[in-house]
Amino acid sequence: MEDFISAEDYAKLGIAAQEAADYEAAKAHFERAITINIQEFGEDSTLLPINYANLAIALYKLGDTVEAQNLLEDAIALNKKHFPEGHPTFADLYNKLALVLERLGKYAEAQSLLEATIAIEEKHFGKDYPNLGLSYHALATVLQQLGNCKKAQSLLKKAIVINEKHLDPNDPQIAINYDSMAMVLCELGNYKQAQIFMVKAIAINEKHFEQGHPRLLNNYANLATILGDLGKDKEARDILERIIAIEEASLNTGHFELATTYYNLATVLKNLGEFEKAKDLLLKAIAIEEAHLGATHPTLAASYSNLSTVFIDLKNYEQAQAYLRKAIAIGEAHSKTYQTDLAVYYFNIGLVLKKMGKFNEARTFLLKTASINERDPNTTIDILLGIYTELIHVSKILGKNLDAKAYLQKANALVRRKR
Repeated sequence: MEDFISAEDYAKLGIAAQEAADYEAAKAHFERAITINIQEFGEDSTLLPINYANLAIALYKLGDTVEAQNLLEDAIALNKKHFPEGHPTFADLYNKLALVLERLGKYAEAQSLLEATIAIEEKHFGKDYPNLGLSYHALATVLQQLGNCKKAQSLLKKAIVINEKHLDPNDPQIAINYDSMAMVLCELGNYKQAQIFMVKAIAINEKHFEQGHPRLLNNYANLATILGDLGKDKEARDILERIIAIEEASLNTGHFELATTYYNLATVLKNLGEFEKAKDLLLKAIAIEEAHLGATHPTLAASYSNLSTVFIDLKNYEQAQAYLRKAIAIGEAHSKTYQTDLAVYYFNIGLVLKKMGKFNEARTFLLKTASINERDPNTTIDILLGIYTELIHVSKILGKNLDAKAYLQKANALVRRKR
């Protein structure tokens, strides 16, 4: 039995360690708090759900997302023994589980939980409740992952209004809102406005954190992304190389955060024509993602596809098609969510197989991407023209002149529409 320090004290120490980004220490403190809670009040204690949730976030930060999910699900199940569905105590638990599910690529599940969180908070505390800023922000992040950037932008505006009303103008939470708004604007193609929000986020965070703090490093990485989108690749490269030097010195080899930075620098290096360096970084990023998420996780599809484009640049078509087949296998397993991405993978492997002289198989994949894009109301005329041009060429090579003629007619009809 603990003589000098209580479970509550350990929980406070854990929260302080978490705020200082010392997640190993936070994990140890929360584990001790849980042990004392169970010793004093039993395994059904009403105090356990929040401690499970806090430990789960420490594990999430350390990259153990599966165990974090298990702990949060246990916390929610235990909470249901004490409180009815929709009780305010569920809001924080749902919010934390949604964060973990987002990391695991389970965006639809995360969206449902966050919508439930917002419903609870609005019902019990009103629409001016300060914590709603956090919930709106979290849902916006998930919707961005699902491609609904307009709705995400709308939610972030609401989050910013609430937080600017209730918080100090230099509060780090406002910086988080600005950072997220910047990345949504990036997705919407408004790069100059995105840069303005990111610079505002950095200005706030530099007042609160040292240069090596994860939050600032994330801001710098996002600024590098925006600079890359603005065509300022050398500036982006310099920022990302500094970030990697800091992260490699401070994080364990294979830490999940490194994968994102490797990926971002690889993108910039590819733009600068440094394909070998880009390839090596992507391979390191993918090794980390596979270790944490498994080789069939939806996130890996995009990573495999991006690596394939570097192999195309290097004219290594065998490796390019091998990684595209991995991306396609994942995309097909999650086809309801990833139809647009799958169409891109089909098109790219069609081009690779064409370069390899495998014209029948290339045509098969090009037909698949045509089928998806013809049904998608968001497909642009230029995308369809690109697909039809490749189908015309491959059909002619295979002697399928009637097919080539049919696709030429479709292409000409699109050109007339474009005029």
